[in-house]
Amino acid sequence: MKPSPLREKGHIALMTFAVVLFIIGTGMAFLKWSSSESYEGHYQQGAIQAYYLAQMGIIEQGFVYLRTRDPANLPVGRMSLYPRVVPGIGSYDEVFVERVYGTSAGDIFTSSWNYKIGATGIVTIKDASGESREVRRTATLVVQLRSFADYMYLTHHELTSFNDRIKFWHGDTLWGRTHSNDQIAIMQDPVFYDIVSSTASDFWRGIGYNPQLMGPAPIFNAQRVVVPDHADNLREGAAAQGFFFQPPPNMQMRAIFSDSGAVLYRWELGTPFSDTNYVQIPTLLETCIFCDCPLELRGTMRGSATIGSSHDIRIIDNIAYRDADPVNGQLDSTSTNFLGIVSEGNVLVANTPANGRDHSAGLGRNQTNPALTSVVITAAIVALGESYGFEDMNDIWDPYQGPSPDERGIMHIWGSLTQKRRGYVHRSNHNGTGYLKDYHYDVRFKETRPPCFFEAVDEAGRGLFNIISWGGHVN
Repeated sequence: MKPSPLREKGHIALMTFAVVLFIIGTGMAFLKWSSSESYEGHYQQGAIQAYYLAQMGIIEQGFVYLRTRDPANLPVGRMSLYPRVVPGIGSYDEVFVERVYGTSAGDIFTSSWNYKIGATGIVTIKDASGESREVRRTATLVVQLRSFADYMYLTHHELTSFNDRIKFWHGDTLWGRTHSNDQIAIMQDPVFYDIVSSTASDFWRGIGYNPQLMGPAPIFNAQRVVVPDHADNLREGAAAQGFFFQPPPNMQMRAIFSDSGAVLYRWELGTPFSDTNYVQIPTLLETCIFCDCPLELRGTMRGSATIGSSHDIRIIDNIAYRDADPVNGQLDSTSTNFLGIVSEGNVLVANTPANGRDHSAGLGRNQTNPALTSVVITAAIVALGESYGFEDMNDIWDPYQGPSPDERGIMHIWGSLTQKRRGYVHRSNHNGTGYLKDYHYDVRFKETRPPCFFEAVDEAGRGLFNIISWGGHVN
């Protein structure tokens, strides 16, 4: 039976209508998909802008706030700062700075000062329906108030008190950050593994100049780091803890460290050592000690302490952590012992038999008995008045004139060294007098410093900071 023309036309109309519906539906889906894709693009762009606005708030408000204050006026809690509208882009808000406390929360002698800076960036975009919508992103920055212990080697003057220029040269290897407020002198090929910075415009270049800069490019015309004349933080901390010692002017003191803390002896200047008058500090835990007199040091140390003197400090034998290698001072990174040695005069390696007196008991660099040669020091050393060096250099005016040569071994230092003026550790006198250098940076100082230690500040007295981490998240 032949199909009716009307029925055929009905089928065609129905199919045509279905195709039209399909095309319309597909078109609408495509438009919706296109609109969604467009919105997603705007959203991602807004998210990026919001994150960078948050970073802008951190720098413009938070970091500037910290950098325009001296350490004594930094906040101890949370400080809210100002929002800002950035025309044509968006705004930032919820800006804050807060002190981040570690395990020693609330302790005024705590070892490190960390600050968290946060801000939220806000950008307005149109969603798929044309409505305005805020995109918010929060960024955070954690910074740490810089300390002298952040530098392996920090000096104010590169010239000695005799106007001699001491150079870094072949055989010198510096594993940590190095800074000078003067022109650093280099000859031959010393090795630097970390940042080298100087307030000068270039190095002083000596014979065979070829420094091995294994870290970042050197920083010249850098900001000056103030090296004060007095250890005010340490003096105040010691007084607060009851460990500020002020004997009569004719007295001196000796501190001997051990597993059971420290014993401080007092006896008359110019007389043999006497152990009859002493004070015992049984536990060293964030302990600050200051002696207003000449001071001698030795011993094996356990705990955390900083000890200082208003006069010269003489290191009469090894002063090292209990868990350090007794021969070369090498440290385990898990050590929990920390020591600061601070002098408002010089820090001097004394000319004692234990430190290699008389050409290491006549054998010089062939001496194998560690009790008769070399010295091991594990500490952050600071000489505010003058230099770190050694005594009895066999200069023509010295009452002491040792053998020729007078090689006393190696200075093994694991820690850091700050000094007002570069000092000698070896001289050419008597065909060689003094010590070879074996200096290593104690990387633990980047996280924990000795108690009552020095903040690094610029000439305006404002704190300098290390960046610890950047971060951000979706709100």
